[in-house]
Amino acid sequence: MREIIELNGEWELHPVSEFSNLWLSDEAPAEGWLTQKIPAHWQENPDLKEHSGKMIYRKAFSLKPLADHIYRLQTGGVFYRFRAYLNRFALGSAEGYFLRGGFDLTPYLREENTLVLEVDSPGGEDKTLLTGLFAGYPGIPRTYNPGGLWQPVRILRSGPAYLRDWRLRTETVEKEKAGFFLTAEIFSAREAAVELVVTLTPHNFSGTPLERRFSFALRPGNNLFAEGFSLDGVKPWWTWDLGDPALYRLEIRLQSGGTVWDEDSELFGVRRFVMQKFLSTLNGEKIFLKGCNYLPPSIYPAGVTEERYREDFSLLKQSNQNMVRCYRHLAAPGFYRAAAEAGVLVWQDFPLNPDYPAKQTARVLAQAGEFARFLGRHSAVVAASILNASGSEEGRAKPGSRLRLLAKKLARKLAEEDPARPVIAVSGRRALFSPSDTGFGHGVTEGELYQFDRYRKGVMKRNIRFVSWFGAPSFSQTDSLPASGGTVAWEQVPREIRNLLGMRKDGMAPEELAPASQKIQGEILRFYVDRLRFHKYNPTGGMLFFCLRDLLPGPFWSVVDANGRPKESFSVLSLCYRQVYVFALFAKAVYRERDLLLVPVCLGNDRHQQEEAGGHGRTLRVKARLSDPRGRLVWKDQWNVEPQADEKTRILGNISVLLMEKGSYTLELIWDDEERKGETVENTYQIKVL
Repeated sequence: MREIIELNGEWELHPVSEFSNLWLSDEAPAEGWLTQKIPAHWQENPDLKEHSGKMIYRKAFSLKPLADHIYRLQTGGVFYRFRAYLNRFALGSAEGYFLRGGFDLTPYLREENTLVLEVDSPGGEDKTLLTGLFAGYPGIPRTYNPGGLWQPVRILRSGPAYLRDWRLRTETVEKEKAGFFLTAEIFSAREAAVELVVTLTPHNFSGTPLERRFSFALRPGNNLFAEGFSLDGVKPWWTWDLGDPALYRLEIRLQSGGTVWDEDSELFGVRRFVMQKFLSTLNGEKIFLKGCNYLPPSIYPAGVTEERYREDFSLLKQSNQNMVRCYRHLAAPGFYRAAAEAGVLVWQDFPLNPDYPAKQTARVLAQAGEFARFLGRHSAVVAASILNASGSEEGRAKPGSRLRLLAKKLARKLAEEDPARPVIAVSGRRALFSPSDTGFGHGVTEGELYQFDRYRKGVMKRNIRFVSWFGAPSFSQTDSLPASGGTVAWEQVPREIRNLLGMRKDGMAPEELAPASQKIQGEILRFYVDRLRFHKYNPTGGMLFFCLRDLLPGPFWSVVDANGRPKESFSVLSLCYRQVYVFALFAKAVYRERDLLLVPVCLGNDRHQQEEAGGHGRTLRVKARLSDPRGRLVWKDQWNVEPQADEKTRILGNISVLLMEKGSYTLELIWDDEERKGETVENTYQIKVL
């Protein structure tokens, strides 16, 4: 039976300029040691709040080792690289902040032990680190360093053999029958006849446990096991908008002669996700993907709890999102479990930055293998990307050709490791014949917003097959805005927000700045969502705006501030992402007096279940009203529609009105709320006429 011996809690820390044998010996200085409860980042200790570089970690513990058992040290995550010693014996080293290190302790254990870790986390000037957005992201303090033991440290005790790694992949899903492929790497200290038992026990629904057993022989050293199998009576996992996110508690036991030698478990969803030309299916059903980019809840993620992740997934569901992109970082395992429980798909970035030196290939290849193993444990992760080149908000240089070639090499490696998950080598790049998802900054960083419309025509439409980055920044109500003479100075407002607001040099009142910036942010989000929903499946397979929540207080591109308070743009986004959504497409931002307003009114419907219990389709009533600047009704229409399941966007009708007055016209689109009977939904546009 596996035993877990936690080594969390209080550790001793000592900052050093260089590592040496002195720190392993009895002559190690007694002074200068600090204490910290692990998991943590060392800068969370007030005495180390600006430290970068090298740190000695030391932990004394008692353990009486049992004969014929194997003991391993498991480090869940260390920023950024480290070497481990037990009782002065070198165990090995590892590099990569998400890497789950494992080292054999068995030959070196005594009843009283001292574990020493030499941890090195260089500053952001070292471009060879694969730390993604944790390396110099805008707004992060200049002295910031994420160094430390940010995930649990533990000792695992097993019998004469143990599971070094395993993955269970869903190959097919057909109603209640599913095909699987199991791979496992097993280390054994001796020859043995063993049994591998796979059990799926319902986690969040009532059902019967499912089990499969495999018998085989082990030889001393590493053993590889791979076999496909099928199970009847399974309940598939769905996103929250398509069905129930049914989860199993997957348990894998390695046993011999009825005695369990090792075991592991994880939440598991039976699902089959396929993406071809950025059009996706889940368990054979088409799914239109609507979501956001997701930043970590803290620059020091060690303290982020699973409950905190669940709060964010609650916000995602409130705003009708079924996918989230882990933007340029890997999160703690609790994030992926919370995603699976919420029924939200995850697109995972590899933490390779656009300024990474392409010659440093060996360390990237090593971490790519660990990246694939990490993702293989989490059912909610359905896609991955190596190099995320979108993110116009950072103003970084675009990746060079050698780095793009490296990204393609890594993508091939991941596809070999895990053929079930689509991998995008270079994400976010636009081109005449784009092979990738794309990012857009029109209206904020690239000038005129309506320039985006050129990508909706001809061969350029390939650039909107999947748009994974768009949006605008805003202030939040909780931001501290320094004001002088009752106004916020022009130079104190980020350039992007000044551009959006058309802000004058004489500044703006602080109480006006947040709501004004949030209103424009919402309008820009609606601009993109309207157009991408219009092109649903023709060719658009989905969209991800930037981003859900602030990483730090201050003006940012999020729709939820750092304190968890939704901005005004959050409600706009929630409206635009509704499963049933009525909208209009305008050809330009400003019209002239006596222009002909010719605008289509469109219905977007992503619902898969359209029939009521009696088997009859549900009729949707849509009303449209256009009022002039003086509030007089100048046009109206209404439609009774029978939506078809998950249909492409249809045009209900066209507004055709001659604009006879200057000012602001108002278009109101009103329809029934199918999810909450008795409520109505309204989408309102203001049309500026000069």
